Amino acid sequence: MVALPFSSFELNTSLAEYLNLSQSQIEAIQQVMARERGNVQPVIAQLKAAKEKLLAADGRQPNDKNIKVLADTQAGLLAKLIVANARMQCKIYKLLTQEQQGKLDYLKRSNESAAIVASAK
Repeated sequence: MVALPFSSFELNTSLAEYLNLSQSQIEAIQQVMARERGNVQPVIAQLKAAKEKLLAADGRQPNDKNIKVLADTQAGLLAKLIVANARMQCKIYKLLTQEQQGKLDYLKRSNESAAIVASAK
């Protein structure tokens, strides 16, 4: 799977250069990312804890109900992360000029095409 631009909650230097971001845009984007990173840290911690519990589930005597609860918990937490990422991407998109938005849209389409090709192999 190919990561979308800005999906890591860290500003990639090469992406900033590709979009030709101004210093004020870089600072504004980094502020948005820092805020969102702070918002998702508890969710990430919960996700790690759920994963550890799922991995620790006894394979010799599986408790399907417990595994289902843990899997449902993980799914809910992943959904929260996806929503937070989408919210952050929307905020960042609004900080870009129309030309930069076009470049970013092109990059996203290229990444989607690459991901589709990679998954077809």
